[in-house]
Amino acid sequence: MRDLIEYFRRKALDVICADEPVAGLLHEFAERLQAALPHAVVGITVLDKPGLSFRHAIFPSLPASFSDLIANKPFDGARRGSCGLAVLHGTAYEVTDIATDQRMKPEWRKLMQAHGLQSVLSTPAIGADGLPHGAISASFRGAIDLGDEQRSAIGEAASLCAQLARYSRSREARELLLGELDHRIRNLFSSVGAVANLTLRGHPDPLDFQRVLGSRLVIMARAHALAVSPVETSLDVLLSEALAPYSSDFQIRCVGPDITLAKEAAAALALTIHELATNARKYGALSVTGGNIEVLWSIALSPDDGGGEVFNLSWSESGGPAVSPPSRRGFGSRTVSSSVRSAFDGHAQVQYLPAGIVCNISAPLSARFGYLSGAAA
Repeated sequence: MRDLIEYFRRKALDVICADEPVAGLLHEFAERLQAALPHAVVGITVLDKPGLSFRHAIFPSLPASFSDLIANKPFDGARRGSCGLAVLHGTAYEVTDIATDQRMKPEWRKLMQAHGLQSVLSTPAIGADGLPHGAISASFRGAIDLGDEQRSAIGEAASLCAQLARYSRSREARELLLGELDHRIRNLFSSVGAVANLTLRGHPDPLDFQRVLGSRLVIMARAHALAVSPVETSLDVLLSEALAPYSSDFQIRCVGPDITLAKEAAAALALTIHELATNARKYGALSVTGGNIEVLWSIALSPDDGGGEVFNLSWSESGGPAVSPPSRRGFGSRTVSSSVRSAFDGHAQVQYLPAGIVCNISAPLSARFGYLSGAAA
């Protein structure tokens, strides 16, 4: 097996140097590992960035429906499947009797039993950063049949999977960044034109127009800088900066507790507020006189068994044109969803109500998001 792993290590280097996607290589790796362990049912799972679900679940000897039930399904509480538990604890997870192991969720036990699986060893794919990025599982229709050398080789294979997973997410983040850059540049030209027209209506005198427009463009530049700022910032400052270009012409209300945001969270929320404000300027409450925006946020106890605190934010528009759902999901809405999810395990939901758009964002109040100002970071 070590020759096989070394062969795929070289192939992985070729894929990375060529800047190619890794999904095909992972499938081939899983198939070859399966062939090298004929008595086992081998599977490779790869985490998405937040560690909330598996973006890939590859089980060559099982029907595709098995992988479909695992991939892109959120983890729920501490009781997960064997791969999820290996990732959760960061150590190899061994189950000698799947039917009776209460650490696994009942649906995972039933799923594995339906395919005749009785035992499993799941090994987390730990990266150089010390974090799990997925897992390799070896399941058996009888007792676990692995020697020490095979277990060690599976650990090496898991480390290679971790490297591929980190590369894959870096590649995806770069593509998202390039797409966002193109999108933001287009919106920048549109926003500058709209702000200029708005300023001209309220300040027709040339000198007054020049002064007001100049100050508004400076404010827009500050709002943009929040998205790439290397330092922590507070949520109320972020909102004030991002919405300042519209505050003198529209009713904008922002209310909530003092929260200091982590860097990635500030960048994601800056992008999110920028997208919402851009949409409101084009089609919503910021496109007509008399429009209103209300942003409210709070901290509440999580309703889940695990407890903890949850951040909730609501963006509500009113006084604008009648709203109807779009025919397709645009880049902006995809950016909002993916940004908050990747940056701080957040969830965004946009409702197109007749009175105006409502966007609700929720996330665990964790170190990845930020902390209540005055509390320990």
